[in-house]
Amino acid sequence: MEEENKKQYEISFLLESEEDLKIIEEKINFFKGEILERGELKRINLAYPIAKRNEALFGFLKFLAEPAVINDLSKELRLEGRILRFLIVIDIFPKVSQTKEKKLPEKPKVSKVKEKPAVTPKVITNEELEKKLEEILS
Repeated sequence: MEEENKKQYEISFLLESEEDLKIIEEKINFFKGEILERGELKRINLAYPIAKRNEALFGFLKFLAEPAVINDLSKELRLEGRILRFLIVIDIFPKVSQTKEKKLPEKPKVSKVKEKPAVTPKVITNEELEKKLEEILS
C-alpha cells in the first residue's frame, strides 16, 4: 500500500484492562496501519454503567491507515467484547513532523494603518444648549 494514500486517524477507547490495548494495536497492525502516538491510559469513573462496569480505562492512539480499511477495522473491533467503546476519527491536526510538510504560500505583509488622533467633542454649556433648542423648535 502506498504511503501517499494513508491518512492520520485517532482512535479513542474504553477498555476493561491494560492488556486489551494489545488487541487494538494488533488489529491496527493487521490492517497495515502504523501507530504514531500512544496516549496514557487513565482509569475513569463512567457516567453510566457500560457492560455492568462503572470504571474503565480511557486511552487513545494516533495512527496512519488507508481510508478503505477503516470500516473493516471498526467491524473487527466491535466483535471484541473486552473493548467497551471506541471511536475512530480523522485527525485534522496531525503533527507536522509526522506528515509531509506542505509549503504554505507566504502571507502578504500588511502595512500598519496610521491611527488618527481622536477628536474631542466641543463642550457646550447649558445656556448654549437651550438657545440651540429654541432655534430648532421655533
